[in-house]
Amino acid sequence: MRGTLALQGGEEVRSYAGWGSMTFLGGEAKQAHVNIRRGVIATITLLVIFFTFASYTMTVGWGPNNMSTYFSNFVPGLIEAVKYGGFILASIIFIFMANSGFVDTVAIINAGSRDMYTMAKDNALPSQLSLTHKKYKSPHISLIVMTAVGIALFTITGWVLGPLNAFLVTGLWTGLGTLIDHIMVNAALPFYMKKRNRLNSLHVIIPIIATLIFGFAIYASFTSINIYVIIGTTIVAAWLIAGAILYYRKKDLRVKLEQGEEI
Repeated sequence: MRGTLALQGGEEVRSYAGWGSMTFLGGEAKQAHVNIRRGVIATITLLVIFFTFASYTMTVGWGPNNMSTYFSNFVPGLIEAVKYGGFILASIIFIFMANSGFVDTVAIINAGSRDMYTMAKDNALPSQLSLTHKKYKSPHISLIVMTAVGIALFTITGWVLGPLNAFLVTGLWTGLGTLIDHIMVNAALPFYMKKRNRLNSLHVIIPIIATLIFGFAIYASFTSINIYVIIGTTIVAAWLIAGAILYYRKKDLRVKLEQGEEI
């Protein structure tokens, strides 16, 4: 999901993340190979249509010749809503925006907790994080830990950096981290399929195309650079280095695919 927030000074925050969060539910969904695939395709299709329509209408509403001033406003979409639809339309759009923020948070917590669960199952994290709820079969310990860490992290960054700058930094964490994650998965797919003796040309061509798109998204995220972009990027780099060191030093890592997890 591509989230965008206009900042003072013409900077734009992009968070290219969220549309793939449903894949983390593959271990719990019924007929995951079919339903998760359908969900991802449907979500991407709907988002392409929605964002194309929204970008067009916002540009026309603001005026193509006036777009240089678009991002000098905090939330230009609400300004347009007030101009063309009045208080009622602006209120409806604000409610949708607030709901979107809440849903994004739930999606990130869901995805992160399933990541924790899988890493714990593979001995990369404490084994307690791989425990599942007796009734709901969800990774409840990981969910609790992820929620607590998220609340603490966003509260601290909000206090230290201010809400807007904290959004920029944490948005970079999630967006840039997700893109790098996808690029790594793309690079691994041909080797994985070759190991399973199922490699064909599509397992090479499609990951390359997707990686080029993700590479452009990373480039677009850095068209405006300030101290907070540098802070966010530095922390992502440090986190990746720490992860690589952990992976190198862990001698008992064992990837354990459960039934239904294999491709």
